[in-house]
Amino acid sequence: MLTAATAAAAPLDVIRDKYDGIKTLVSKNLDRKSFDDAVRKELDTFVDYEELSKRTLGDNWNKLKPKDRQRFVAGFKQMIQRSYIKKFDPSAQFTLEIDPAVDKAADGSVIVKSKVKAGKSEAAVNYSFHQVKGKWMAFDVIIDDVSMMKNYRRQFNKIWETEGFDGLMAKIDKKNTEKASP
Repeated sequence: MLTAATAAAAPLDVIRDKYDGIKTLVSKNLDRKSFDDAVRKELDTFVDYEELSKRTLGDNWNKLKPKDRQRFVAGFKQMIQRSYIKKFDPSAQFTLEIDPAVDKAADGSVIVKSKVKAGKSEAAVNYSFHQVKGKWMAFDVIIDDVSMMKNYRRQFNKIWETEGFDGLMAKIDKKNTEKASP
């Protein structure tokens, strides 16, 4: 059984481990495709794409059949990974400062606060975690007070209202097939 101290420390350790993993990838000087593939694998180890999808769609999630839920999760996961990887510069040196105080929510989720510094730039990067089968998994990233989940929810709800689920998936599929910028 986890003690309160262990439960609070675990999400902090996840963030430390993942950033250390990414720094290790950067130090390997991989070609861009190999680097991108390795980052995708790293993301898969701690992002709960189903929970992120469920919370992003909100009430619309319950309107979907299981097959459509799976389709959405797969497309949304690919879109998130492409977006994250595209913004990541493997040549940039960065440091991470993690706030040891973890904010706990009534639903048992926690928020880990951190600051990422690269050169003269600094960003507050906070992660929302919940437990899945005893493992801490992230379901939202909040960068400089902007929740990725809430941002996508606003966008997706607008599309859903005018174009329905199929229209939303068409936009996600199109985004996923666009050629990535070098």
